[in-house]
Amino acid sequence: MTEAKFPVRARAELLIEAGPEEVWRVLTDFAGWPQWNEGMETHRLVRVCDPLAPGGRFAWRAKGMTLTGQFTEVEPPCLIRWTGRSPGIRAVHAYRLEPVAGHPGHTLVRSDEALTGWLARLSRRRLASLAHAGLPKHLQGLKRMSERHPVPSVPPEEQS
Repeated sequence: MTEAKFPVRARAELLIEAGPEEVWRVLTDFAGWPQWNEGMETHRLVRVCDPLAPGGRFAWRAKGMTLTGQFTEVEPPCLIRWTGRSPGIRAVHAYRLEPVAGHPGHTLVRSDEALTGWLARLSRRRLASLAHAGLPKHLQGLKRMSERHPVPSVPPEEQS
């Protein structure tokens, strides 16, 4: 079944004022996802590929459901794609990171999600609504974390 035939599909994009390498660093720091990914209760990787690569498996718990999955495409710092399953749902998700021409240090992030399975078909409208609302919030969290800049410390003699 192709993603085009999945009953639930959502897409969002957001401009982030950080370079693709920084956004990639935040996006692939899976242990840090609960800090910026709304709804993430716990997150643990089942198996970590070193380096992160297709075939790597993961599991996390979000919004009361456990999702297990596998990375299918990994192209640092441009693309990460995975497939996953939870009871009644099969998901495909991709993040595409593109540098913005003429704006060094800016990244356009596109997030695409497609869901299928008996629960996705049965609850199509509700899941589509959640996905359409959730992806932008998710990208806002990624933006906040990626745009964090440490405050430079000012030596005491320069403070007034």
